[in-house]
Amino acid sequence: MRNAVRHVFIVVLSLFLGAHFLRWENAGLALTCAAFPLLLVFRRRWCAYILSAFLLAGAARWFWLTDLLAAPRAARGLPWGRMALILGGIGTACVLGAVLLHTARARARFNRGLKTAWAGTAAFGLVFVTCGLLQARLHNPIPLLAERFWPEYGWYWLHVYAPPLLRPSPAALQPGYGWGWLQVFALSVYAAFVAEWLVAARSTAKLRGRLWLMFSIVFFAQLIVGLLGVDKLLMTGHLHLPVPALILAGPLYRGEGLFMLFLFLSTVLIVGPAWCSWLCYVGAWDGFAASGRRPRNARHFPAVRAGILVLVLATAFTLRWLGVGSVEANVLGAAFGIVGVGVMAAVSRRLGYMVHCTSYCPIGLVSDVVGRINPFRVRIGEGCDECRACTGSCRYAALNIEHIRRRRPGITCTLCGDCLAACKKQQIGYRFPELTAEQARTVFLVLVAVLHAVFLGVARI
Repeated sequence: MRNAVRHVFIVVLSLFLGAHFLRWENAGLALTCAAFPLLLVFRRRWCAYILSAFLLAGAARWFWLTDLLAAPRAARGLPWGRMALILGGIGTACVLGAVLLHTARARARFNRGLKTAWAGTAAFGLVFVTCGLLQARLHNPIPLLAERFWPEYGWYWLHVYAPPLLRPSPAALQPGYGWGWLQVFALSVYAAFVAEWLVAARSTAKLRGRLWLMFSIVFFAQLIVGLLGVDKLLMTGHLHLPVPALILAGPLYRGEGLFMLFLFLSTVLIVGPAWCSWLCYVGAWDGFAASGRRPRNARHFPAVRAGILVLVLATAFTLRWLGVGSVEANVLGAAFGIVGVGVMAAVSRRLGYMVHCTSYCPIGLVSDVVGRINPFRVRIGEGCDECRACTGSCRYAALNIEHIRRRRPGITCTLCGDCLAACKKQQIGYRFPELTAEQARTVFLVLVAVLHAVFLGVARI
């Protein structure tokens, strides 16, 4: 009974905050506020933390609104006490609601995922802030798909079916006022669950592969449907080939279009070379091709990949210098991508390790080298008996016997983490300055879960 009363109390407070944003012509935030109480269903500890933060943010909003409206009225000698009492009372009720989520009875209800609670909370908060800033600030192009479809479908539904008092004004049709906020909320909840699953899993190999492949499928499905006529699924309409090498070669040829390069370098700075094992939209194919058998004689060819990188950049510069048209340049780019797919199908699949990513893709070399700026590392403990169990789990040719004896993976290590569970003596782990191995692993997995969710929401051609 007490749980029911507490939940109704939280729902009412959320609806009050939603009504406030609806009054301020932001129906998207109003609907998102109404959606927050859905977290009560999951009974996970991070849900209680997120709801508490939401209610405290709502309290801050009510107290700010009290000061904003009461001070001018008091300065003009107008009545203000009743209004301040009502608004301040709602703000105080929000604080009380946040406190009620942490009583003994509430902790008994939100008793799932106790060890991963802060991971889910951090993932939710980081995604909500990141995507919320994109939703609120970047309107050209509009980054979130839900926001693109809202003016055409969502507002039509409200105009036809909603009561007159709830029908939006023309001001509410502007970008940043629609379904995008609900998509931000959904992505944040998804990121929290992914972070929780990854941190709780003893082995992340299968889950990582599924998440990675799912992102690639969503990415290319949006591209295909967009090319078939639903242009809202495309980011700008200025298409470029989805070949990773063009992240570098494209801007060099065009002299513009630095978004993907900026996104790539930002990711490398945050999680190092993990771009190649968690986020690359093409690398998932190589991982899928190599997953059918145990790696055989895994090795990489650094000179070959460095030569390919030089060749790609030189070709892009030469094409621009000669004034070669975009059609010819795209044919060359497509040919390079098709050869890469052939390497996956013919070589990676046969050898059981990712030959495309370790020896063909030039962006992988940049990720490996530039990623060393990031302090995350995988290290092998001194208690290793060189059983080489980890070698069979590494599809990036980064754990040969030479690497094991040096107690650190080779340069092609992408921090995928597949080797951690393979070591029966638990001698392999993530490292980060001033953190224990377990803390470093948790922080790293939270960051890749956040980037995965953000990419799922905004990564499009």
